Amino acid sequence: MGANNHKLIFYNSNKIVKKISVKEDFDGVITVGRDDSSHVVLDNNEVSKIHAQIIIDKGELQLVDLESTNGTFLRNKQINPNRQVKLRDGDEIFFSSSKSSYLKIVGQTSSETSEQHKALETDLQSLIRKKDRVSIGRNEECDLVIYHPQISRKHCEIIKDVNGVLILKDYSRNGTFVNGKKIQNSHKLSLSDKIIIGPYVIPFKGDVQDLTKEVAIRAEGVEKVYKNGFKALNDCYLNINSRTLMAIMGPSGCGKSTLLKTLNGESPATRGKVYLFNQELTTNYEYLKTQIGYVPQDDIVHKELTVYQSMYYAAKLRLENRTEEDINLKILQILDSLNISFVKDQLVGQISGGQRKRVSIAVELLTDPLILFLDEPTSPLDPQTIEEFLKILKNLASNGTTVVMVTHKPEDLAYMDSTMFLSEGGHIVYDGPSSSYKEYFGVSSAVEVYAALVGNKAKKWIHKFNDQNNIKKRSFTQNKKQAKITTANAWNQFYWLSARHLKIKTNDRLNSAILILQAPIIAILLLLIFDHITQAVPFLIAISAIWFGANNSAREIVGELPIYSRERMFNLKIIPYIFSKLSILTIIAFIQAILFILIISLRYDDPEWNNILGSILWMVTISVAATLMGLLLSSTSNTTEKVMSIVPISLIPQIMLAGVITRITNEFVEVLSYLTLSRWGTEGFSILQERVYTENLLLRTPSDKTTNAIDQLKLNFNDLYEDLFGDLAGTLELDIYAITALSGVFFFVVYKALKNKDAIYS
Repeated sequence: MGANNHKLIFYNSNKIVKKISVKEDFDGVITVGRDDSSHVVLDNNEVSKIHAQIIIDKGELQLVDLESTNGTFLRNKQINPNRQVKLRDGDEIFFSSSKSSYLKIVGQTSSETSEQHKALETDLQSLIRKKDRVSIGRNEECDLVIYHPQISRKHCEIIKDVNGVLILKDYSRNGTFVNGKKIQNSHKLSLSDKIIIGPYVIPFKGDVQDLTKEVAIRAEGVEKVYKNGFKALNDCYLNINSRTLMAIMGPSGCGKSTLLKTLNGESPATRGKVYLFNQELTTNYEYLKTQIGYVPQDDIVHKELTVYQSMYYAAKLRLENRTEEDINLKILQILDSLNISFVKDQLVGQISGGQRKRVSIAVELLTDPLILFLDEPTSPLDPQTIEEFLKILKNLASNGTTVVMVTHKPEDLAYMDSTMFLSEGGHIVYDGPSSSYKEYFGVSSAVEVYAALVGNKAKKWIHKFNDQNNIKKRSFTQNKKQAKITTANAWNQFYWLSARHLKIKTNDRLNSAILILQAPIIAILLLLIFDHITQAVPFLIAISAIWFGANNSAREIVGELPIYSRERMFNLKIIPYIFSKLSILTIIAFIQAILFILIISLRYDDPEWNNILGSILWMVTISVAATLMGLLLSSTSNTTEKVMSIVPISLIPQIMLAGVITRITNEFVEVLSYLTLSRWGTEGFSILQERVYTENLLLRTPSDKTTNAIDQLKLNFNDLYEDLFGDLAGTLELDIYAITALSGVFFFVVYKALKNKDAIYS
């Protein structure tokens, strides 16, 4: 379609439903369907809820059928689903076989002006002078109309009260931001404020600013210094244009990944400033994080979920208030665009490395980011897969997403628009077209560049780059810590994190079965060893409960650290995350406790095993406390191997300090025993059991006599216990208090450990 303006006229039963004017410099997407969430709603049962979309790019129109039930027809032919078809002046598009719902495209003269663009050229101050309520959204009836997938039909509204005070009300799905901060329901405005919706900044005075037309990334004097004093980045200045595909390269240890994390906010700069679309990163992070996609070196999807499930749960966490149909449609469109629709029902752990990398990217594309950061995405891929993968990235860039990737493979540069080289010490030494770096360095291959960027040889190129770009050392103040503000719904996060965790467990049937089967196996072994209930039996049940809880949870956090870190960057709250782990692991603990105690109760009846229900509940209580202990170990470890080495070691004090293996006469050791779950767990089971057989302390064999279980246990401790706790000593009430207190300490340490994983500046 040419340079003229165009009008889209939608009909239903021969009545005009909506008219939309389009200019040649207008970009956006218009969805058509029966559902109220569509831009154009056609009340016709032959039309699918989300039927088709019109993609507008600089006045060019493309039609896409979204797998509608009855099809979309153009020029007397049904078009193929999920394929873009170019539209022309005079085209008629039918959304029903009866042709009662259709679209006409009418060419306009240049004098005809779109209402949407009139609004864009009018500042808010002018609109507010004319009326007391100014609505903003993609609906043509709004006072300020802006089309974009991130903008709701009626996104927000500015209301002027009787005193002239301006109140901004948010009605959107993706949020409304004022000066980079997301508002909650309503917000009092001042004339200096800037409203941000989708990729648009709306000042009170002046035109609406389209961020996609700004320089995507700008860094000024960026440095990164770690706690140990190591400077990973050194006085970096750079500009990355929008809609480009850029590679960051350099020798090992030069700071490539650090620069990527500094630019995307995961590990913010110690000094200097980073701007995304001319918005300073730290002060506008709450908004800018919604425009950032980031795939680290490790996959950010669970291997135990299918491709579709991975994206579904990510969508539920990131796209609150979206309908099931919206989410399903979004997932299918993204998978199709990345050429991985055919693996949507396969487990992530069963697909190839290249496909897994694309699934990680697919998760990030759910929020339609303006910038996508990738850390060595081609490293695990074979040459054939790399070519297909880079073509997909090229297509993403051409469609409006700025892609910045770290790579160490020179062959990747053939697909890059621009390249940046870093030298040892974190200095930028080249920032320009990918086709020109060999000439700049006077070499024939990238390998020669790497050799020139280490040691003293790098100084030449550092000076050359600084001189050519007129970069002079400037003074920057120390950055403040970047606030990880999130306004996400905590209950929504807890629900969907729990649902995802449960699905992981049910999909991973073998490991889940092994967890469950631990209980009957250990219970049967206990029956084979002990003919009667001696003091050792309550002790071993308590130790078993501690083992179940710690072993069940020890891998939970450390095993998904890349996923946790990425979700935390976006909007994840820590407390819902911890409780989601606890909820599913508590269910497993209940199953284990029921199996264990029922098996025990079937065997021991002389004296009979007392209070089966109480024993189950007490075993669950100990196991849940041990689960928190396992989460503590998991949150403070950095590898699965390390945490699984620590778990057995953490059980040794539980065995030694329970007061059953040997008497505890030292007061200091006794105080230490108060810090163990086994001490209180064993005592609780002894109280519930009431009586146990006495043992020959030399032969360790049961005698024919029974004794009160709690009295027997007290003999193994000195008088300090009763002196400290008085009448509470030896009661289940004290045991409950102690287990609850230890659980609270574990929970607090888990929270602090996860909080400490947030980005810091030094």
